[in-house]
Amino acid sequence: MRRLRITIQLGSDVLHHSELFARWVRSSLAGLVMVNRAHMRAHPKFPRLYHAGVRFKREPKGVETFVDAATCNWQGHGDCAHLAAWRAAELIERDHEPATLMIRWRRRRYPKLFHVVVRRADQSIEDPSRKLGMK
Repeated sequence: MRRLRITIQLGSDVLHHSELFARWVRSSLAGLVMVNRAHMRAHPKFPRLYHAGVRFKREPKGVETFVDAATCNWQGHGDCAHLAAWRAAELIERDHEPATLMIRWRRRRYPKLFHVVVRRADQSIEDPSRKLGMK
């Protein structure tokens, strides 16, 4: 399968403006969940996250990507954003559970660090990264 890589570079105005950066991250993650849901509808046999054999892998310092579930599965790993977006999409699409993503900000200054988890319908928090190898 041929892979296309799209790179988005954010200017320092966005990176240093907490509210703008947070909006960009939330929008990007919402789009990633939509892409994953569409992929799951088109490929009903696509594996569930915890049965796919993928593991958590931190991205290099200074790099943030938003990788869809199909690419994450192909690579065999993903970071918190990739794994949480995959899990939320499968809960919504396959289990009909209104799951959402929750961003936990680690530092309020530059560089912006965050961790993404899944909020289940019962308001409990699920952390796919921890389940898949994050220490």
